[in-house]
Amino acid sequence: MSDNGHERVRVLQVRARNVKKIREVSIDFEGDIHEIRGDTGQGKTTILESIEAGLRGLEPSMVRNGENKAEIELTLSEAVIKRITPREGKETVMVTDSEGHPVEKAKEFLTALCGPTAFRPLDWVQLGGGPAKGKTERLRAQRDQLLEAIPLSLTYDHVLAAVDSLGEDHAAALKDVNLDGVDFAQHPFLVCSSLEKTVYEYRKLQNERVKQAENYLELAPAPESAPPNTPAEELARQAKALEQRYWTAKGKQDNRASLRQRREDLAERIRKEEDELPDAGNLEETWAHYQKEATEATAEIERLEELLKAQKARLSEAQQKATHCEELQRRLENQASRKEDLVQLDAELADETAGEDLDALQRELNTLREKLEARRVQDKHEEAARRFQEAQAKSKLFGQLVELFRDDLPKALLETAALPVPGLGIEGETVTIDGVPLHQLGTSEQIRIGVLIAAALNPRSGFVLVDRAESLGKKDRKALAQAAHEQGLQLLMTYVDESAKPGPGVTVMHEGAAAGQG
Repeated sequence: MSDNGHERVRVLQVRARNVKKIREVSIDFEGDIHEIRGDTGQGKTTILESIEAGLRGLEPSMVRNGENKAEIELTLSEAVIKRITPREGKETVMVTDSEGHPVEKAKEFLTALCGPTAFRPLDWVQLGGGPAKGKTERLRAQRDQLLEAIPLSLTYDHVLAAVDSLGEDHAAALKDVNLDGVDFAQHPFLVCSSLEKTVYEYRKLQNERVKQAENYLELAPAPESAPPNTPAEELARQAKALEQRYWTAKGKQDNRASLRQRREDLAERIRKEEDELPDAGNLEETWAHYQKEATEATAEIERLEELLKAQKARLSEAQQKATHCEELQRRLENQASRKEDLVQLDAELADETAGEDLDALQRELNTLREKLEARRVQDKHEEAARRFQEAQAKSKLFGQLVELFRDDLPKALLETAALPVPGLGIEGETVTIDGVPLHQLGTSEQIRIGVLIAAALNPRSGFVLVDRAESLGKKDRKALAQAAHEQGLQLLMTYVDESAKPGPGVTVMHEGAAAGQG
């Protein structure tokens, strides 16, 4: 029985046609264990792949060379699945019950048997073994396969809440990060990994800024003498802010005045137009009257223009003479002013006691310049120190965000997950059982745990597919069989065995066909 009270679904028969090197084969599965034996390259693994393809779908690349389509019929304890996959075009699938009636919610039914949480436990366990070279990558893959099989949820809002819990500064720092490339539709642990990598790149950039700020600080040491306390920059900042406020307010006021004037002008023009426009019925008579007046006026204008032309010539001559007189008057006034200045200069030069001490003024000016330089040096030093401290603080924030997405958030997600085996956990890149790395346990124990995980994560699936079972020792095969039996699971396994013979619970494959089949 499965955990939800329903019988686990078993595989009763698989029929495959034109799948890889298989032309046509039909295999009945009876009992708890069924072995598919034969020499290398005879189609054993293709049988397991056909079972999975019946549940998940067949890739067009699996269609036998020279054929246009592949067909799979999978008979289960609760349904019959038929798939027809053309080399090109859309796949056809039909799911019926034992009486031939269509199964309701067929997609959900298939997903429950071979969905995202389904994986081959033996293949998963063997990732932790093998040579030292590449072991870290295999352990990481083992961890990721387990995590991807555990149903978890992580949204953008969850991420923001986790960052907010660190503090406002961390939330502000995250706003500087471009998260457009993070796909929140992925598995939560892949999301965490993407977030970690993205923030890590920003931390690298921030560390470069820290280095630049540190170099700038070295080039801007504090002055040797104490600077004055006058905060000129603060006053400048306030004046600039006030000036901006003033011009903003004035702009608004001028704009309102302009709008008000435009409105008054428009209203006035409308009123005048209303008063001045004549009655349409008298317009033609009025037009003729004024047309006549315009003709008479034109003749009068021509006469007057001749007269005006002569008067303009007279006016121009008079203006030129007047301008010359004005110029002579200015020259006389300037001459008198210069004479007065000359008298004043003579009087000042005659007084030898007049004037300030230039040496004293020079010393005062030098002192003021030294103070100004000291203030500027101090300000530059303080600015460099501030930039360095801010860059350091921001780098620390990004470092803490990296730790959040790399360690804390995945760990928090695990704490909310219903792990399928007691004591199962994740420490960094390693799967653990009660704190002990899984790959350090005995192989038989690892196999048992793998089967328990497969059974727990797939409560409707009643079968386990094991490829190349000959790689297991006798003790490990026994552990596999015992764990499957305890969980009520059917074992469908392949063995490389060139001398195998068919019998109860054993199918022998030869050149893509089952022994005894045409």
